[in-house]
Amino acid sequence: MVTTLDRYIARQFVLNYVIAFSVLVSLYIVLDLFFNLDEFYQGTDLGIVEIAIAVVKYYTTQLFWYFSQISGVITLFAMAFTLARMQRDNEFVAIISSGVSLYRIALTVIVLGVALNGLWLVDQELIIPRLAPKLAQSHKAVALNAPYGIWLLRQKDGSLLSASQFDHNSGVLRDVLIMPSPADQLAETIVADRATWEPNPQEGPGTWILDRGQRLSIIPNDDGGYDTLKRPLASFRSETGPDEIAQRQSTQWVDFLSRSQLMELGDSGMGLPARIAAAIHNRFSTPIVNMLILIIGVPIFLDRHPSTVIQRGGRCLLICGACFLFAYFCRSMTFKDYVALAAWLPIILLAPAMVVMLDRMKT
Repeated sequence: MVTTLDRYIARQFVLNYVIAFSVLVSLYIVLDLFFNLDEFYQGTDLGIVEIAIAVVKYYTTQLFWYFSQISGVITLFAMAFTLARMQRDNEFVAIISSGVSLYRIALTVIVLGVALNGLWLVDQELIIPRLAPKLAQSHKAVALNAPYGIWLLRQKDGSLLSASQFDHNSGVLRDVLIMPSPADQLAETIVADRATWEPNPQEGPGTWILDRGQRLSIIPNDDGGYDTLKRPLASFRSETGPDEIAQRQSTQWVDFLSRSQLMELGDSGMGLPARIAAAIHNRFSTPIVNMLILIIGVPIFLDRHPSTVIQRGGRCLLICGACFLFAYFCRSMTFKDYVALAAWLPIILLAPAMVVMLDRMKT
């Protein structure tokens, strides 16, 4: 049953969550802008207004990606601010005097943490996959909004796509070259001066409409060598459209996919299997790790032993910060034989620590 105390804690928790979100994401943006501001104007003739518009456009999109990276930290800060203020105002004394256990407060905080952790799932599974092509753009690409080259982009059939210019907004490739996979060197090669994307209204591959397209086939001749047969080609169907091309220009493009897209990508055999497997495992383990660290931090504040807010805040920062660093280190391990272990090792080690911390809590 939801009590007046639960509603009171929830209001404070949500308010502190909004404040922590604003402060931490703003700090993230300021630091990135400090180190990369020159990317918006170097090599361009843009004015101050155009640069400001590019900055706003870039970080408005990146905001969702930054949130996915620090969502667990935001929830932890919201918990710490809420419980620290209650301790400072001696509200725990009144709560214990009324016969309410501190475990009841911990339960309310944990339930709120689970609910707010759901925002990470919504962001990672629904919002980021739709913004992936924009998230993959560099600072300069957003500022210039100009075509750029793509080279040896592997498609689902194993072929390699290259083009001297790619315009994502118009869906146009120039000087197109599609080479067969290395395992099928005698397959046909496609060249064209220009290719324009025509999406399929239904689900399925779209079509690249070619200008001066040719299909080049290698055939054996009577002299024991090979000749090149050239045939005109007006179009070809492909599952690699402008959005996927733009998305895959980023080294983090696998992390922009939803779990269903990751599963499909793994089945297609395209991309690095270890990287895909790591992304899938991390997608399941990350929210669990965030909750474990949150629960580890709760008993630090819900303790009757005399201590100042600063001392408890420092202890929480030290312990939970070390947990986050350890989890980040494990997520960075994408070695082929240890992908699953790297993703789940933080849970294996943090779960016992959580039990110990809760058991030591004196109510």
